[in-house]
Amino acid sequence: MNKCTAEKIANDEAGPMVAQRSLGHYLGGSTSSTDTGVIRLDAHLASIRSLLTRLETMVVPDHLAAATALLREAESFRTQVALIGQVKAGKTMLTNAVTGMPGMLPSDVNPWTSVVTSIHINTPKPRGTTAIFSFYTAEDWAGLTQSGGRLGELAGRADFTAELAEMRRQVTEMKQRTEARLGANFSLLLGSQHRFNGFSTQILEKYVCLGEEQAEGTPGGRYADVTKSAELYIDQAGIGLPMTISDTPGVNDPFLARERATLATLSQSDICVVVLSAHQAFSSVDLGLMRILLALQSEQVVLFVNRIDELERPDEQIREIDGFIRGILTSKGIRGNLPIVYGSALWAEHALTDTEADMPAPARHKLAALAEARLQRARREGSDGKLLLGQPPYSLDKIRDLSGLHELKALLAHKSTTKVGAPFAADLLAEGINLANQSVLLLSQIIDGEMPLKADLDMSAMIDGLADLRQRLDDDCASLSDNIAERMLLPMSAAFRTFIDEGSDQLRALLDAGGRVADWTPDTERLRERLNDAFHRLIAQATAEVGAIYARAGAAVEATYSEILANQSQLFAVRAPRAVEPKPPASLMRTMTIDMKTSWIGAWLLKATGSGPLVRRFSETVVAEMVDFLADMRDVQVVTFVSQSRAVLNDFLTGHLETLQQLALLDGPQRGS
Repeated sequence: MNKCTAEKIANDEAGPMVAQRSLGHYLGGSTSSTDTGVIRLDAHLASIRSLLTRLETMVVPDHLAAATALLREAESFRTQVALIGQVKAGKTMLTNAVTGMPGMLPSDVNPWTSVVTSIHINTPKPRGTTAIFSFYTAEDWAGLTQSGGRLGELAGRADFTAELAEMRRQVTEMKQRTEARLGANFSLLLGSQHRFNGFSTQILEKYVCLGEEQAEGTPGGRYADVTKSAELYIDQAGIGLPMTISDTPGVNDPFLARERATLATLSQSDICVVVLSAHQAFSSVDLGLMRILLALQSEQVVLFVNRIDELERPDEQIREIDGFIRGILTSKGIRGNLPIVYGSALWAEHALTDTEADMPAPARHKLAALAEARLQRARREGSDGKLLLGQPPYSLDKIRDLSGLHELKALLAHKSTTKVGAPFAADLLAEGINLANQSVLLLSQIIDGEMPLKADLDMSAMIDGLADLRQRLDDDCASLSDNIAERMLLPMSAAFRTFIDEGSDQLRALLDAGGRVADWTPDTERLRERLNDAFHRLIAQATAEVGAIYARAGAAVEATYSEILANQSQLFAVRAPRAVEPKPPASLMRTMTIDMKTSWIGAWLLKATGSGPLVRRFSETVVAEMVDFLADMRDVQVVTFVSQSRAVLNDFLTGHLETLQQLALLDGPQRGS
């Protein structure tokens, strides 16, 4: 960079020094509150983006790429919210209500939604597109139709021949039906996308709802079998922070062919809304929900008990259901006081469309009874006819308050702000300030006429010392990989071995006493508790260790600047990167072979004699599951965490090393003169 260019940048009234001061002020500034009492960051993020845009045009050329990347990161921010639950729990209708778009996604079709459908709210649209439907690739389709996906893998591994044959029959029928329906277009669809600049319920039914075309003019699920994902883009003034809300297939889908996509969505989500039906909250069909809840961090989860409009005595029964659910959660070792919202997506839809009068008489009567019961309780508690359903209190004469929609949206806004938005903004500001500080330092060196560097400095030694530190800290990060893997896999292996020993003893005792295999269920929930406990405990420790390495890096960089700068007013605090704990991996939530209870009463088992062959088969099946699970944790989860941590550290230290190198180049000629 030549001196003229530097002077032009520095003399701009909104130059990096202004950006430096603005970012610093903003980092320490207070945040505003919405009328719901939940801190919102949308205005702050907009201001940060504006400051970073200005910074992008004012940094020294060597920092331009970093400034641009920071701005792109700011523009891409959104909170990832996933809705999961049983088939027909009302996830899709609730998704419509939360987005403020009742009737957008088809919610009354049968069969059910089969594709992960993500609604991007107040986010940039790709080239103006509002709907993108992506199809399976040829490889995806072959894996699904030849082996049956994950379920086929499980059945084949365990040698459940009868179940595997039935599953392949179903898949073959689906394959033949799909290829016949799509004809010559089938091969062209694989690996491609359909894009729209607008969408309707009829269009969506073609891509996300399983089922055949019905009467003429009714689209049915023409493409649903081959659709891998659906992405919709809308603008909604009622949503503060940019957000992506994903409606997922039911976790108790008997085919389980779409489990991989659902779990991938959940593993990337910041917040998970678990939708239960008030009629069967945490019934026996919710094994899938339980294994997912065990894997998630408690602060990620909100429970929404839907369809309270169908209860005979909503106010009384809600209290009974609440006690039951919390008892189940406690018994399963799920830590934290998970927020539970009781409501009705149907009531929310009527509230949003102002069609309360169209509700059936029984539903209106239940609504009135619930409102009266809560009003009386609120008066007894001295709240003047108001009840805290969220924050602040909402009037009980409004159907939307009793639907649970306000409370759910308040929780989403709160978690989006405190757990996602605030840390993101702080990290963004810290990186922006570091970048502005470095540009200010280089500009001062060129323009001010005064040397900001101390005399008699050996800059080469300073640079070499920081480069050596970068290597040492990188080595420390790298060594964590084997260390974390060993500390995590040992208790996980022990959990599997304990499960095998306990299950074998139980199965042997049952069979020796003349019992039936059908009467026995292995305790997979306890196994999952132990696996999840090992993962979360060790990953928390590993994150703290990475944070300590980052802190050493930040302190070393700050000490280096302090040592070389002559003018103490030029000193600035260096903000080290923040170590981020990774989200739970899909491997902690996926179906195991040993979850497939019906498989234990297959033909092979019924023909076997004595307990010995059955116990050996049980042990072999679990060992195969263990090897697959541990390989994923070691070779994917730990490796990914460590490599990402090293990349963040390298980017941080390399940026400051390049600044020091530029200072040395600028300082040399001036000292020579």
